[in-house]
Amino acid sequence: MGYILIDRYYFENMLVMRIGFCILFFVHIISCKYNNEKLKMEIKYKDGLRIENYSFNSINRYSIAFDSADHIYFIRNYINDSICEELNFEFKGRLFSKLIYNKLGMLHGNAYWYYPSGSVKSMRRYYQNKYYSRGIDYYDSTEIVLRNIFYDSTGTYYYRIDFSDTSTYYEEYFNHNNPLSYLMIMKDAPEPTRSRLMKLIESIGLDSLKQIH
Repeated sequence: MGYILIDRYYFENMLVMRIGFCILFFVHIISCKYNNEKLKMEIKYKDGLRIENYSFNSINRYSIAFDSADHIYFIRNYINDSICEELNFEFKGRLFSKLIYNKLGMLHGNAYWYYPSGSVKSMRRYYQNKYYSRGIDYYDSTEIVLRNIFYDSTGTYYYRIDFSDTSTYYEEYFNHNNPLSYLMIMKDAPEPTRSRLMKLIESIGLDSLKQIH
């Protein structure tokens, strides 16, 4: 019996490739709507990039960086004083990742990476620069989940489930290098995954994981 492999995070990001162009369009619209006393654009050069900073009423709202070939390198959307959403691009403006930073410059919230095809490659949740909760990897150009991976409070994975591209089978693994694996599996892994992983730990004889607790 398999898992449900169609995940909502995949569908949430089907249109993310277009976000950068929507932001550019929005900048164009507000530049037409407001006069220069309210909307300002400042250009800076750093690390070989041309960075256009757009501010409204002296508050920085967007930054758009271009490489030497005039391809988009990144777009930053300053949602408020605490949150910055960043889109990063690769060769010829191809979307590579979508990240969120908190006011301390730490990765925070859901982050996404993309295949060259534009399909979602992976999703990870961050809390102050560390992985937490569940991460998801996808097969290219499909909504099929390749891997579910689960992280503890230190940002280290403690178990994962790998799926076939036909969803006909899956395999479960635990991280025997993580001393918290036993405790986290006992605490958070659902049945029957928990029982199967406990049997695997016992069969390998990793008593050190259990002795920690």
